[in-house]
Amino acid sequence: MTAETSREPYLRFITELVQDFSIYTVEDESTRIEQDLHLRGDDLWGVLEKITAEYGTDFSGLEWKKFFHGEYWRLRDMFWAIQNRWFGIATTDRPEVTVGHLIDVIERGQWFDP
Repeated sequence: MTAETSREPYLRFITELVQDFSIYTVEDESTRIEQDLHLRGDDLWGVLEKITAEYGTDFSGLEWKKFFHGEYWRLRDMFWAIQNRWFGIATTDRPEVTVGHLIDVIERGQWFDP
């Protein structure tokens, strides 16, 4: 039996948490929040709130629009979402945020840019 690393409890927490908000699953720390898990808008905000409740992490420094899209309420956004989901076409020009980065943020206690 191998010893659990200090990051594994965080990875397990995020993996279980994401199941409440997404049909996609966390594979490992390289899993991208928006591109792989399709978390954005209210669902992503729900994940961040639960991380804050569990670990006291401060996300007040997060510039939302710099990293994440909002809910898809415009026709253009719906078109891109369908293309991304069905055809795997990348639809974002925003920097990628991974599960590993979220773990780094939890460990630091506050948001910092990847």
